Amino acid sequence: MKKRIKKGFDFKKNYLKAKKYVSSSKQYIYFMMGVFLVFSLVGFFVPIPEEISSELLKFFSELVEKTKDYGFIQMMGFLLQNNALASFLGVVGGLFFGIFPLFNGMMNGFVLGFASNLSVAENGIFSLWRLFPHGIFELPALFISLGIGLRLGGKFIEKYFGIKNLHSQIFSVFGIGLIFLILISIMASIGNIFASITFVLFFGVTLYFFMKLPSLRKEFSSALMAFFYLVVPLLIIAAIIEGALIVFS
Repeated sequence: MKKRIKKGFDFKKNYLKAKKYVSSSKQYIYFMMGVFLVFSLVGFFVPIPEEISSELLKFFSELVEKTKDYGFIQMMGFLLQNNALASFLGVVGGLFFGIFPLFNGMMNGFVLGFASNLSVAENGIFSLWRLFPHGIFELPALFISLGIGLRLGGKFIEKYFGIKNLHSQIFSVFGIGLIFLILISIMASIGNIFASITFVLFFGVTLYFFMKLPSLRKEFSSALMAFFYLVVPLLIIAAIIEGALIVFS
């Protein structure tokens, strides 16, 4: 009898699979880059209500206060933890029609634009060059995460609604997202408990139908592989660079 050969862990093979998956997701990644850029410009140029501006400034000041005494290792760990969590949620959030990656890209772009506007107002236009080293690895990691998250939502829509065109899928994500927000708002006006129940039911049902199909489960597995083999290394490098710049500059 022939002995069964056990397949071991093959890092190179898995890395190449992850790289291929990301390459095949480039239209989704490019779209998220566009969304991020548009909302960065909105955050930079469009005046926002005082209430929102005050909340963002409060958030920034609390963040600076929290990390002001951090050493390099602490700062690196803090940045890696926060960025990895945000990127991971960008991927996993794609399971739910791709709503979260899309709105995550809008929000992150807007906040960066707002922060850039503050930096220019205080230190001049050339202060923007100081932001470049911070984003050289972090932003690509974010775009990949949001792109493959959006792809998961797109594949869900393709399998259940037969919509294959990217732009039609994006339009569907917007539509479903708006319906979801309106529904949550209506339930919240009745009572927060109803909004919470609606939230849980929506995601529970969506998750069930996503994981029901083997092809979608394979998509999710490939997305996770891309996250761990490509996104996490980028975030580690970003945390080292940003941590050093913040602590030693």
